[in-house]
Amino acid sequence: MKIIDDTYRIDSLLDIMRGCMREGSVVERREGRPSDCFVYVLEGAVDYRFPDCTCSVAAGSVMYLPRGSTYQIVVSEEYHHIYIDFEFERAGMEPVAMEKLESLEGLFRRALHRWLKGSGSSMLICTGILYEIYGQMMEKQRSRYVSRADRQAAVRAADRMLERLGDREMHLTDVAEHVGVSAAHLRRLFHAVYGVPPISYLQQMRVQQAKRQLIETDQSIEKIAGNCGFCNAYYFSRVFKSLTGTPPSIYRLENGR
Repeated sequence: MKIIDDTYRIDSLLDIMRGCMREGSVVERREGRPSDCFVYVLEGAVDYRFPDCTCSVAAGSVMYLPRGSTYQIVVSEEYHHIYIDFEFERAGMEPVAMEKLESLEGLFRRALHRWLKGSGSSMLICTGILYEIYGQMMEKQRSRYVSRADRQAAVRAADRMLERLGDREMHLTDVAEHVGVSAAHLRRLFHAVYGVPPISYLQQMRVQQAKRQLIETDQSIEKIAGNCGFCNAYYFSRVFKSLTGTPPSIYRLENGR
């Protein structure tokens, strides 16, 4: 899933906009994207679910969406972003999610400001900024390239964890064995692909599931803890508060239950 095999020329810059999507939103693009796109995540968290992979991004991340791609957007936290629609000289690259690129926020904001200003030189200036964004992404990716095999193993591991979210007996060694790598290697490649250790990813997904059950059902917190794979309600509450800032009982009250 490298963004480049060699440097691609940018054919045209089409649009620069700021967007927002509410928590819980699901948007599906059934037809291929008409253009390439760089997205900078200002706030929130979202999954881009492609037919063969899922890219999770949060504040400070940059997402590359290739022309012709189809995907579903699932918003887990209110999602604010700036995106740039453009066209590379050729299509066919794969989607890429890149974490910890906060240094690019200023470039995205500057490009948006110049684009909205609409002066005669805006297109030229914005295209230059777009090349700078592209260049920094290339530089970052070359320093953290993950092989296709390792990336596929990480995706299979994530899928396995999602299948067994409610299984309290699931261990990293089980997931590693399922995808055919050692537990130590899985930790390394999973962090390289998703930006977090597998146990952190698992806890985040379990808490997301718990949030839905807290809002949509009247089940006890102890029952929900068990449904979501936590060993007991105390540990569930501790993890839930550490990730959301709110105990599950308060979260339920604030969201209508």
